[in-house]
Amino acid sequence: LLIPTAGQWRLVAFVFVFTAVIPGVTVVYMKRFGLVKSLELPQRKHRRLPLLVACLSFSAAFYMLRSAIPLPLIELLMLSGMLLMGLALLITLFYKISMHLLAWGAITGQLLALGPWQVQGFLFWFSLAVLCSGLAASSRLALKAHAGHELVAGFGLGFVVTGGLFQILL
Repeated sequence: LLIPTAGQWRLVAFVFVFTAVIPGVTVVYMKRFGLVKSLELPQRKHRRLPLLVACLSFSAAFYMLRSAIPLPLIELLMLSGMLLMGLALLITLFYKISMHLLAWGAITGQLLALGPWQVQGFLFWFSLAVLCSGLAASSRLALKAHAGHELVAGFGLGFVVTGGLFQILL
C-alpha cells in the first residue's frame, strides 16, 4: 500500500505527536507544577508518570493506526514502542534504565532484523545507528546520568524486544 506524499507527512506528524509531543508535554507540566526538579528526570520515581503517559500514548497510536491504515511495518514499530514503554515502566519501579539507549537499541535491532535485503543502504544506516548508540552511551556516562549497567540494560532491552518482534512477526 503506497501512501501519497501528503499522507506520509500526516502519518509522520501523527506518530510524532503521540510518541514525542504528548509524553514531552507531560514532563514539561510536571516541571511547571513542581512535581520534578529537572526535565531530565534523574530520579527513578519521577519517571513513572511520563512512562505511563508514553505507554498509553503509544497504545492509542497503535490502535488508531491499526484500524485506519493497514501498514504492517508501521504497526510493528508502534507495537514495539508500546511494549518497550510498558516494560520500561515496569522496570522503572525497581531499576533505572536508560531510555536514550533503549531507543537506540530499538533502532539498531530493527535495522538488523530487517537486514540488507529490506533496507537500502543497510550498512550505512546500521553503522550510523551503532555509532549514535555509542555516542549516546558515552555522553550519558560523561554526564554521570547513568551507570554502565543501566546503559547496557536499556540498549539490550530495546535491541532484543524490537529486533525480536521484527524478526518474528515480519
